[in-house]
Amino acid sequence: MSHEISITLNHSLLLATTVKMSHEISITLNHSLLLATTVKMSHEISITLNHSLLLATTVNVNHSLLLATTVKMSHEISITLNHSLLLATTVNVTLEP
Repeated sequence: MSHEISITLNHSLLLATTVKMSHEISITLNHSLLLATTVKMSHEISITLNHSLLLATTVNVNHSLLLATTVKMSHEISITLNHSLLLATTVNVTLEP
């Protein structure tokens, strides 16, 4: 099962960006410059990332229901999110200027 999902985030402050997906998941990015950036998915998984994870690096997020979903961002940012129902799902993230 492979889904391609496109996400657009406001690069300035990353404010209140909502993304719709066929298999809904909730992701929250928390930082003084990262406010209420949310991705809605059906299985109500909430993940909190701090700003240090958004520094051109790869991050692994662990959870009992999480297993291997890749999120790629345009500015050399790579985040690995894992979900048992989203195996090898590629999510392309574009950071708008």
